[in-house]
Amino acid sequence: MSFDDSIVKKGVKQIQYWMEIFVLKIQQNPATSYVVVAVVVVVPFLYRYQAKQKKKKTAADFKHPNVAFYSNQIPSEPNGDYIDNILTFWKGDYKKLEAHHGYIQWLFPNMDMGVNQQAHPLTDEEAEIIRKNPELREKVKVSFKMMLDFYGMELREENKVVLADNATERLQELNQWGNHNFLRISRILLALKLLGHSNLMLPWMKHFADLIYVEKVLDHATASFEDFWEKNLDAEDRIALDKYKNLVK
Repeated sequence: MSFDDSIVKKGVKQIQYWMEIFVLKIQQNPATSYVVVAVVVVVPFLYRYQAKQKKKKTAADFKHPNVAFYSNQIPSEPNGDYIDNILTFWKGDYKKLEAHHGYIQWLFPNMDMGVNQQAHPLTDEEAEIIRKNPELREKVKVSFKMMLDFYGMELREENKVVLADNATERLQELNQWGNHNFLRISRILLALKLLGHSNLMLPWMKHFADLIYVEKVLDHATASFEDFWEKNLDAEDRIALDKYKNLVK
């Protein structure tokens, strides 16, 4: 970002001017120093803070809150962040991604109200807006990649899902009875379908089939895989997955 030198010089002169006034007032009457501090420092700070708060938008300000979130106009709630910050600074922070329960419904919305009452069910109109907007649609894919990394996986060319360098540690964390991440995966799969990335679902499911039936490093996810995850696929992909399972079992 570049700055106009004249603006910078003007700002410096204004600071110097007020500092001179500040020093002069204290010299003339030390008792007034607190008043000067309030006028010169505190009042402008409070004014800027109030103005900033007034400008801050919330989900209630938008007809399509999920689109607003994906457009980086509002943060996830509660105690969340803007999507651009989540995708930039939360990736790789596995403790935060595990412990924070508010963000997942914002990143991967669907039509049902989840546990987070401050997230918003996805509407048909919102889903269509996100699917048709290349930038927003790409953010869905980037969100998916962040969660793949969290689970020890990565997306390669031709939508192939493979193990990442951190796979051993992450899969050990994932392969736990009753892991809430199994519910998260159900949500992610449905969001991929609704938001224009159904082509990523079958490759991911084939990868899970390998981990469950061949590598046997994700056996605690078997029930979720067979009873819930598979059902998010369309009929053609379910047939393809069944054929693949028969080959690898």
